[in-house]
Amino acid sequence: MAGVNSSHFDQDESRKELARMIILHEYPLSIVDHIGFRRYSTSLQPLFKMVCRTTIRKDIMGIYDHEREKSMHEIEKNRSRIAITIDMLWL
Repeated sequence: MAGVNSSHFDQDESRKELARMIILHEYPLSIVDHIGFRRYSTSLQPLFKMVCRTTIRKDIMGIYDHEREKSMHEIEKNRSRIAITIDMLWL
């Protein structure tokens, strides 16, 4: 017999996951304004209050700052030299 799982909705955690989804899939910030996306999100969790582009941008920058700090901390712990390079394709 299947049981019903008790779940707890967390607005802040949902916002973080929305920001991570946008980062991971390189979606435009305007996705939060798309009516189809809003309807879909509401159908999954009616309690989720959709944020505006400015708010999701701040959330994404907060994630970036946190990850940058973690990276800098790891680099500072390293006693060796580090060379960081990137490939840039110019079209």
